[in-house]
Amino acid sequence: MDAHYLIKFMEVSKRPIAITVLLSVGFIFFISTKAFADILYFKNKQTLEGIIKRETDEEVVIDVGVGRFTFSKSEIARIERGSSEKNEKLKNKAQQITRPSKEIQELNRLLNVVRLKRRLVSRFKGELTGVERKLSEVKDELTPLYKTYEELSVKESEVDDEGYVSQEKKRLTNLRIVDLNAISSKIREHEIKLSEYEAKQSEIGRKLSESLHGLTAATRALITRYEELVRENKARESDEEYERIKGMIDRFSQEWIHESIPLRSYGASFLVDVILNDKNTFPLILDTGASSVCISRSIADAIGVKPEDEGRTVSVTLANGSKVKGRVVFLNSIEVGGMRVEHVQTVILEVEPDSEIKGLLGMTYLGNFFFRVDVNGKRLILEKLSE
Repeated sequence: MDAHYLIKFMEVSKRPIAITVLLSVGFIFFISTKAFADILYFKNKQTLEGIIKRETDEEVVIDVGVGRFTFSKSEIARIERGSSEKNEKLKNKAQQITRPSKEIQELNRLLNVVRLKRRLVSRFKGELTGVERKLSEVKDELTPLYKTYEELSVKESEVDDEGYVSQEKKRLTNLRIVDLNAISSKIREHEIKLSEYEAKQSEIGRKLSESLHGLTAATRALITRYEELVRENKARESDEEYERIKGMIDRFSQEWIHESIPLRSYGASFLVDVILNDKNTFPLILDTGASSVCISRSIADAIGVKPEDEGRTVSVTLANGSKVKGRVVFLNSIEVGGMRVEHVQTVILEVEPDSEIKGLLGMTYLGNFFFRVDVNGKRLILEKLSE
């Protein structure tokens, strides 16, 4: 990742990300400009040295030599301005530093990408947990409201059926109507909140899935490049920088998991056993060309998912080329061969498929992994980082 991409990444994310490792080229930049180094102390205990270019009540822009980055003041505990004494120390330190090889620089860039991706995943996990907690609170508040509304509705119906005419009975009836209206208003307010939180849950879940895939790709790129350098005898064990990077890669490698899942032939396709919502196992057609997981209404009924309660309607093209409508929902989990993914976008088909196979395993699940299909061995290979 070059400096320009890092800057764009920071701008898009709109989130301050503390970069604790400065490239030597950035360090030399500070020395050559003879500027005093400023230090940002973040609330998460990390620090960042650079040249503060702009500071407002809301944000700080700092130049770290390889680019400028913007941080929110809310993330910063304190700022320490540079001094001539500190600048002299930086000069002395710079004289002891040799410029790293281009291979080390390349590995450092890949390593920084992995660090950024890991922080992004952590951020979305935290946001998703918060939204799910709010969703649970709203649902807990709605349950007694629904019950009260039902009870008042029954009482009002009893009054109408028995034909009360006394003033007292009319008064009671009017009170119940007022109560019903008040409860109905509260229910509507809570249902609006519920809808908003569900939309946020869906959006953050999508971002989390994308960021996990990005993290997996970045980690795989780092490990692959390091292994290439080892084979080319360019990764020298005596080099401290290589040792440091190797230590990080060894840690990442331990987090890397893979599974080889058996497939069964089904015409020109393959079938794979899939566990939906931790409940039942169903054979689905492995379809790497399908943008989404698709299941029939019969499968949805079996796992307790009601499509009419959720998302938008979309058009789906089946393997035979025919088009049918489906309703988008999010399953709690999909698991294949021990590889589990949560909050997976799925389309429930409105028309029941003619064949005995009632669904497709598509990219909303497969896209969370590095995967390949061993056609001769009839295996699906899934790889990802353990969470």
